[in-house]
Amino acid sequence: MFDSNKENRRISISDAVFLILISILFYLKTKLFYDNLNLAEFPLPLAFASVAILCGIYTIFCLFSPRAAKIAVFSTYIAISVFMCVDAVYFAYATKLPSVALLGMLWQVNDVSDTVESLLRIYHVLLIIDIPLWILFGVNKDILIAKIQRSRVSDLFRNFTSKIVSSAKVALVSLALGLAAGAVPLFFPNFEAEYMMNEVFCYHVHDVAYTLRSYANDSTVDKTKYTSPDYSDSEYYGLAKDRNVIVIQVESLQNFVIGAYYDGQELTPNLNRLIAKDSFYFDNYYYQIGGGNTSDAEFTVNNSLFAPERSSAYVKYTENKYYGMPHLLKDNGYTGSYVFHGYIAEFWNREIAYPYQGFDDYISLEDLVQDDMFPIGVSDMSFFRQSVDVIKTYEEPFHTFLITVSSHNPYAIPLKDREIQLKPEDEGTLFGFYLQSINYADRAIGEFLNLL
Repeated sequence: MFDSNKENRRISISDAVFLILISILFYLKTKLFYDNLNLAEFPLPLAFASVAILCGIYTIFCLFSPRAAKIAVFSTYIAISVFMCVDAVYFAYATKLPSVALLGMLWQVNDVSDTVESLLRIYHVLLIIDIPLWILFGVNKDILIAKIQRSRVSDLFRNFTSKIVSSAKVALVSLALGLAAGAVPLFFPNFEAEYMMNEVFCYHVHDVAYTLRSYANDSTVDKTKYTSPDYSDSEYYGLAKDRNVIVIQVESLQNFVIGAYYDGQELTPNLNRLIAKDSFYFDNYYYQIGGGNTSDAEFTVNNSLFAPERSSAYVKYTENKYYGMPHLLKDNGYTGSYVFHGYIAEFWNREIAYPYQGFDDYISLEDLVQDDMFPIGVSDMSFFRQSVDVIKTYEEPFHTFLITVSSHNPYAIPLKDREIQLKPEDEGTLFGFYLQSINYADRAIGEFLNLL
C-alpha cells in the first residue's frame, strides 16, 4: 500500500534541501563571476538577484510538480554556468559581454585558440567544474530514473493529490528564498534598476530579444544626410592631391605607449619620429568597434560609419555596398585600392566583404610566403617586406590598406624578436608581453618605411 504522508514528507524535505543547496552553489558562482566583471559595480546584489531569478524558475515549475521544477532548474543551472564561463573569457579579451549575434562566427575560435588559452584563469574553470559531477550522479534519482509503481485507482489518486500538496509546499519554500534573495539589492542605496542589465539572466534575455528584433527590422537610409561637399575652406584641403595613400592599421596599438619609455628604453621610436616630423596626430581616438573587433576598426576607418554594436559589420552587412575611401579615391583618379593582411583570408569574413568595400585585390596569408610564422599569421617584418614587393608593381597614384597582426593578443613574440629588457617583475606578464609586441610592431613599421 502507498503511504502518501510518508512520500509527501520525503519529497518535500529532499526537494527543499536540493533547492537550498543549488541556490547556495549558484550564489557562489555568480558572486565569483560578478567579482571579476568590471561592468558589475555591485557584485553582491547582482548575485542575489540571479539567485532570486533561479528560485523564480523553480517556483513556476513547482506548480506542475517538484520533478519538473528540478529538471528545469537543473538545466538552467548548467546552461547559465556555461554562459558565465564563456562570458568571463570573452570579457577578459574584449572588456564587454558577448552577443548571440556572434554565434555565426563561432568557427573562428579554433583560429585564435592561443589567445583563448592565454585568457583562461582558474576562476573560469570553477564556474563549470561541478557540472560533470551533477550530470554523473544526478541531483535526485527521480530525475534520471522514472519510478514505476503499481497501485489501485484510489492509491493513484491519493499519490497525485499528495504531490500537489508537496509541490505547493516546496513552491512556497522556493518563493520565500527568491523573495529574500531579491530583496537584498534594496539594502544598497546606490544600486539602480539599470544595473540589472549586467545581471547574467537579464543580459542574455535582452540580447536575444534585441538581436531578433534587429534582424526582423528593415530600414531605409536617407543618403542625402551623408553627402559631403566637393570643396573645403581648410588650408589643408588638397594638400596630398595625387599622392599615394598608404594606411597602416596596427593591431592592439594603444596611445599610452606613444612617446613612452620603459626603464630608459624607447618603446615606439619609429612612430614617435613620424609624429614629430610633418605629421597630423590625433590622440583622442576612441574605442568605436562592435562585435567584429579588428574588422570593425577597418570598417569604421574606411567608411566613416559605426559598426553594429553586437555583431560584426563584415558578417551582418556583408553584401552592403559602401561609398567609402576606396571608391572615393578611385573616383578621383587613383588607379586602384588594395588591402593586405598577414592572416587567413576568410577570418572575419574579409574575403567576401572587401569587394563590397571597394577593394580591388586582397593579399592574405595564402598569397604570402610563410617564411616567418608567429602564433597568429606571418610576422609583421615578413608581411611588410613582401607587401612592398607587391606595392612596387602598382601604377601610381594608388591606395593600399595594410593590417598588422604580430601585436595581436596573446602578444606572443618569439624570443629572437624581443629587444625590450624587462624588469624581473614584468617577465611572463601580459604587460611585459604587450610591450615586447608593440616594440616589435614599431620596428617592423620602421623597416617598412625604409623599404618604401
